[in-house]
Amino acid sequence: MYLTQKIKVMYNSFYKFSGSPFENNLDQRFLFLGKNHQEVLAALLYFIETKKGFAIVCGDVGTGKTMLINSFLDRLPETVKPIIISNPRVSPQDLLLYLAKALEINTTGENILELMDEIKNALVESKRQDKQVVLIIDEAHLLSDQAFEEIRLLSNIESPDQKLLQILLVGQYELSHKLNRPEMKHLRQRINVNRFLSHLNFSGTIHYIDHRLQQVGSSFTSVFEDKGKGQIFKITKGIPRLINQLCDNALLISMTEGLGKVNRKTLRKAEDALQTDRIFTAPSAISKKSSRLWKYCSVLIPVGAGVAMVLLGTISVKSGFWPGKFQQIAGNIESAGQPVPGIKSNSLPSEIQEKRAPSPEKDLIIPQETKTSLSTLSELKPESESPIKASLPASPTVDQLVTKAGETLTSIAAEQYPEDKKWGLVAIILQNSNVMNEDSITAGEILYLPKLNLKNRTIQLNDKLFYVLYGRYTSSESAEKIASWLKSKKIKFLVRDIKSGGATRSKRIFIGGYPTEEELEQVCNSLTTKKKLK
Repeated sequence: MYLTQKIKVMYNSFYKFSGSPFENNLDQRFLFLGKNHQEVLAALLYFIETKKGFAIVCGDVGTGKTMLINSFLDRLPETVKPIIISNPRVSPQDLLLYLAKALEINTTGENILELMDEIKNALVESKRQDKQVVLIIDEAHLLSDQAFEEIRLLSNIESPDQKLLQILLVGQYELSHKLNRPEMKHLRQRINVNRFLSHLNFSGTIHYIDHRLQQVGSSFTSVFEDKGKGQIFKITKGIPRLINQLCDNALLISMTEGLGKVNRKTLRKAEDALQTDRIFTAPSAISKKSSRLWKYCSVLIPVGAGVAMVLLGTISVKSGFWPGKFQQIAGNIESAGQPVPGIKSNSLPSEIQEKRAPSPEKDLIIPQETKTSLSTLSELKPESESPIKASLPASPTVDQLVTKAGETLTSIAAEQYPEDKKWGLVAIILQNSNVMNEDSITAGEILYLPKLNLKNRTIQLNDKLFYVLYGRYTSSESAEKIASWLKSKKIKFLVRDIKSGGATRSKRIFIGGYPTEEELEQVCNSLTTKKKLK
């Protein structure tokens, strides 16, 4: 760490910066309010000014939620008292005790009912003194269902003319997934302000970099070549945290090479350098064999296409679900009347192409009469799996763990899901939004471990919702058409973009967000698949 800071001081001197412009910290000098960030901040200030009861802000990892909330806190009037909970993985009673302590209550309550009464009395007294109390829960997607219920009850505390406690929930995509469940209807109806913090667009990405450089006495055009703008946006996708990491590495590399400006070649090196803190696992022997098999099949298919369609046709279209690895939620859930942030027209990368059984993409046929069900997934179990193991759910020994040096995702999956380490790996990837590459992990990461039903190939995440894979695609056209089709049927689905097998990226679509396997089964049974993707 000391050496890294020393090198940064060196490149600050080299480029004549007055400080480090791309640190991932909460220094408000570097706050950049893009159009979406400005709108979200304005909505939150409106929430406070009008004394609304409930607000939520959702956003992807690294989009600047915490930075924005700190700016929001700096702008609060002196009459507003913020109470911040940044680790919500606690019991409902602990949550209430923390709130009571922040309200300076010498509680004698021995149960939740007494605590609620004491909190209400304290809030009434705050209003009498013209003090406004706002409870802010960061990482709110980690709240338990019981905690959500207590928050709902807290939102009921009011006087005849206003709410006595304002509540702001801030979290990742999973927060909206949880609140979209039927049992959360009563809480969802209380939400007055509902905002989504999106990535920066192309123009916003360049302005973000320029803004940060201006704070240290420089500018984008002074240290970056103009030709690199598109490359920066392509690599980072407009995510502020990734922009900081890329630019920081690019400046280090550019300085060591004695370059006056960061060029496209330097940006490629910086992108590679971002992976050096990860622990990579070797691709499995099965994936290598599959790659070789596909190579051979790609030669044989033009010769024996007719025979292949006869022999493989009934198998390949038996179900709309393809065997493969699940991925963690970075995508979005589709619900009636709600936009899906990650599923937009022409939003999928053009380099993605579908990976499936050996048949050309143009021959992806899904028969009209075929219906999908969870029961068909039981036939997709690995050859080494016994019928007894297949019928048992796999539960990890702990709910979460901290990764250690020398560990890999595969070794963790083998330890936590000994019944089937391959699907255990899938479950870990699906649950954890910080895993961006299925072949690697970073030492010191916190991994959350969900439950896995080996028979049906369903995964129950820590939010108690069930998911099942629909398909894996490396073609933007195929993925977009499938997503559009599911959307037209009002089916809840998630899309996940992740690296696998080195530099390969793929989109995986899976149906999920249902409170029971039975409900998920009904949804799958209701799916009559599309005739053909053209």
